[in-house]
Amino acid sequence: MWLTDFFTVEVWTLRGLQRFVVLFFIDLSTRKVEIAGIAQVANGLWMSQIARNLTDAEQGILTGKRYLIHDRGPLFTAEFLTMIADAGVESVKLPPRHESRPRHFAQWHGQVGDRWP
Repeated sequence: MWLTDFFTVEVWTLRGLQRFVVLFFIDLSTRKVEIAGIAQVANGLWMSQIARNLTDAEQGILTGKRYLIHDRGPLFTAEFLTMIADAGVESVKLPPRHESRPRHFAQWHGQVGDRWP
């Protein structure tokens, strides 16, 4: 079972301070964290490519998994969810306005937040 979510990070580049969106996954059985993608502009096309990567038969982290827990954010498009479902992974959406994240997410996200202000 995997949990996924986004966070943002600001990075100094040659163009100045830029904001990036980071999509990450946590395997709840091992607490292993995988960064699935980093982009300045996250959209449906980017998420479709992420879904292809996640469900790749040889290297996809969701191969052989049954559940993916996520919020109801607009980036989890119908196409993304269909691609995940076609790979045999059931999408488990958190309830609307769900304030409390699973403990593993809160612990890891807190550690990242401490390192990347």
